[in-house]
Amino acid sequence: MRVAIALDRLARGKPRRTLLLAALAATPMAAAAPTLPVSNASEVDDSGTLVDIPDAALRKAVEEALDKAAGDPITRGEMADLRALHSSEGVRQLAGIEYATNLRSLGLRNGAITDVSHLAGLTPLTHLYLGQNEISDVSPLAGLTALTALELYSNEISDVSPLADMTALTYLHLFRNEIRELGPLAGLTALTTLYLHGNEISDVSPLAGLTALTTLWLSSNEIRELGPLAGLTALTT
Repeated sequence: MRVAIALDRLARGKPRRTLLLAALAATPMAAAAPTLPVSNASEVDDSGTLVDIPDAALRKAVEEALDKAAGDPITRGEMADLRALHSSEGVRQLAGIEYATNLRSLGLRNGAITDVSHLAGLTPLTHLYLGQNEISDVSPLAGLTALTALELYSNEISDVSPLADMTALTYLHLFRNEIRELGPLAGLTALTTLYLHGNEISDVSPLAGLTALTTLWLSSNEIRELGPLAGLTALTT
């Protein structure tokens, strides 16, 4: 009814174009077509995508863990099924390991690994053993805060600050590196076992609050004063 009245008023002395525009403006618009959901690219299943593992020793370890014949194709889905992987046969590079996103335990001792960046996303890891390699930069490991055991002995590490947030650690093995500053370890109060022998440490005061320690090795360093350790009364070795 209102539309008719409005048109009647406009019709008096108004040109046809004005009348037409007024009619359109007064007419309710049709409901907009519903928006169709857009598929999320992140939901695409890539579990069948093949994984390239160029390091022969690492590939052999994966094949054995998956019970595959040498040279068999390995998919991302199969890598994601791995929970434990261990090798001491001279792994040099870790490309491909980043797809083992559900690993809990990884041991790659006695190799020539220098770059650990492929491990940065493996946050479910609770045990990581990388002793006797050629690692100097452990910053890619900073986000692995679920770790309870970490071995990095016989490497070339001087900066342990990336370990500062690994507060779940109970076992830490850093024998024979190039460590001088222990400040970043001061907050690792869950530690019960700590190996630091064979480094360049002179000040052990950052360890004073690690009262859960039962095992602490500090030989072959440059320590002159052990007084700060007087409160570590749980030590047995």
